[in-house]
Amino acid sequence: MNQQNSQIADQTTFRHYLFFLMGQLISLLGSSVVNFALIWWITIESQSATIVSLTFTLALIPQIIVTLFAGVYIDRLDRKKIILLTDFGQAFFTFLLFLLFMFNFQSVWLVITLIIIRNLFQSVHRPTVGAIIPVMIPKEKLSRMNSINMIASRAIFIIGPVISGILIGFLEISKILWIDIGTFLVAVIPTLLITIPSILKKSSQSESETGTTSKPKAEKPRFRQEMKEGYRAIVAVRGMSAFFFCAIIGNFLLNPSFVLQSYFVGIYHEGNAQILSYLSAWASIAAIIGGFLMTLRKKWKHKSTIIIIVGFLFGIGALISALASKGSFVLLGLGYCIVSFGMPISNSLYLTILQEKIPLDKQGRVNAIDIALSFSIMPISSFLAGPLAETIGIQLLFTILSITIIVNSLIFTLFSDMRYLGKAETFEIVESKEAENANE
Repeated sequence: MNQQNSQIADQTTFRHYLFFLMGQLISLLGSSVVNFALIWWITIESQSATIVSLTFTLALIPQIIVTLFAGVYIDRLDRKKIILLTDFGQAFFTFLLFLLFMFNFQSVWLVITLIIIRNLFQSVHRPTVGAIIPVMIPKEKLSRMNSINMIASRAIFIIGPVISGILIGFLEISKILWIDIGTFLVAVIPTLLITIPSILKKSSQSESETGTTSKPKAEKPRFRQEMKEGYRAIVAVRGMSAFFFCAIIGNFLLNPSFVLQSYFVGIYHEGNAQILSYLSAWASIAAIIGGFLMTLRKKWKHKSTIIIIVGFLFGIGALISALASKGSFVLLGLGYCIVSFGMPISNSLYLTILQEKIPLDKQGRVNAIDIALSFSIMPISSFLAGPLAETIGIQLLFTILSITIIVNSLIFTLFSDMRYLGKAETFEIVESKEAENANE
């Protein structure tokens, strides 16, 4: 991978990426404003923790399936076109939501349906954007840029909910939806103007020179083979599969606090949209601080150890927010801040490891598999969260889950090779050694 990266990523592609990133952050701001408004509308309209959790469940299941299979095509097709098409799809279905609210034809289930379809485009967009990072950013800048990306996105999540919370008090939701459409139009411009290097150019050229062409009948076997290669790349890097399983369980346990955040603040703690937006802003500020910390050094040693420590922080922060008494918004915010502080640290270090260990031509499918596996059992978590919260009480549910997060981190730290993830050999080295052993 190191050799491939040095041949493709340079200062020109890096400048193009920065221009592209500016447009994507503007689009992310619009989506953040609209997402907050829609979830708040569903919460107040339904007054049900079950419906809120079911919204996330129904949105996650098709997202995971699409993300998983999209990875191979992200590595095959023009990534620039994929980004443009998925951005357009999200904007189009946001416009349909606008029409529903404009003509008072909205219902909770109809709005949820369009949110699900809208999110399907995001499920392809996200791994595609992740796959172009190591192609456009030189290796020595990867770790710092991953942190900067985290900081920038968290800054958006400060501004977005606050803007949305204020606008909800003055504007109808139909007018708020226009923000997402407008920011999409702004984001399209940089994407159209930049050049995204294709890792398929050389292979395509060699095929044309030799006169070989792929037959349609070989499409299905080749798809399965490429998916297997993505899984093999993950399993071959020591500690990565263990991290996946730890992340799957951790996401399962932490997910209800995100899914039911609007219900926890708005119904249980009797807060309003402004309070929820301020709590989101505090958490995002904490995330920016964590992300900024990661930019202080170009390279971080002991990546695996830091990721493990952050895993324990997630449980501690979640427990603090769970134990906050009714109306204790400061304590609630403190817990959210601790969790958010650790997010960019863990994510940026892990992404750097993944980008360093996995070859460029497998980044798309590995990113897709990573996202799909990490969120694979979250629909079950989302589905169970609402009914359990209404049965045993949302505070007790969050307390039990927080303690289990801590136990989960402890088990994987002591009984898996996750701690060796940062020191693992790259996939190319592992593959080379396996080939040498096979020849012997």
